[in-house]
Amino acid sequence: MLLAKTLTSSTFRLALIAIGAFGVIVSAIFGYVYLSTSSYVRSRSDRAIMADYLSLQGAYERNGRAGLIVLIQQRMTDKSFADGVYILVDPSLATLRGNIKVWPATVAAATAGTPDWRLRLRKSLANTKRTDDFLATRIMNGKPGRMPAFGGNFDDQQLNDLIAFIHSIKPEGTQ
Repeated sequence: MLLAKTLTSSTFRLALIAIGAFGVIVSAIFGYVYLSTSSYVRSRSDRAIMADYLSLQGAYERNGRAGLIVLIQQRMTDKSFADGVYILVDPSLATLRGNIKVWPATVAAATAGTPDWRLRLRKSLANTKRTDDFLATRIMNGKPGRMPAFGGNFDDQQLNDLIAFIHSIKPEGTQ
């Protein structure tokens, strides 16, 4: 009888409400801390990757492919870059330098069934009906999960030349 009276009392109900409110508040705080931390770590990681990319791009612009190979070799032997992942390939996708011996599975899957990735690219771009504006926007802004953004890497003439090249691609076997 005493237990039934306690379970139905207003004090017990208020205690349950307080416990529930406390749980919601603690969950909200943990959620905020998690989201803030993950956002901070992601932004730091993105900045580090961009800085690494820019230094590699600078080495290539100054000294060409040979300079890029030397820089990658230096980074592979430098302990401060021990966590870095590098792969430099030629147009046939043969590894020139890097600490990755085989392509990641996602890249291998994207080129599976085709002996040459350029054939797959040619098939997807041949006789495109996309407008110049669409192609320029896609090249500059990319497509999340499918194509990186190249904004700032091309001047107007280079971008126009690339778009003209894309429009000139014909299906395999035609001239």
